[in-house]
Amino acid sequence: MLMRFGVVSGLGWLIDFCLFVTLTAFKSPVWLANTASATAAVLFVFFVSVRRIFEYQGHYLLGKLVRYIVYQAIAILTASVIIDLLTHHLGLAPIVSKIIVTPLTFYCNFQFMSFITTGRLRLR
Repeated sequence: MLMRFGVVSGLGWLIDFCLFVTLTAFKSPVWLANTASATAAVLFVFFVSVRRIFEYQGHYLLGKLVRYIVYQAIAILTASVIIDLLTHHLGLAPIVSKIIVTPLTFYCNFQFMSFITTGRLRLR
């Protein structure tokens, strides 16, 4: 399951990465570029993975989507601030900052998707 989520998240990350690079190339603030690009990516990942990876067959998908959006709003804002801090205070290139933050966001997203679809975390 983690591998399949990794493939879908990888595609989401490509969407995120390409949009982030494009927006920063047009001089968008780093935190805003990450917020926009990550939002597009997490919506893609949610709709592809909720039924195909986590095999959620229940109803009330709207409620899960609302919880996912609230979680992602907090997670994206947090990651965006961290990326902005790494970029401006450590002098890293925006894309390097984003790459550093990505493994943590991937793991947190996997755990949250598992929790809202199965009711449990997948620590293994």
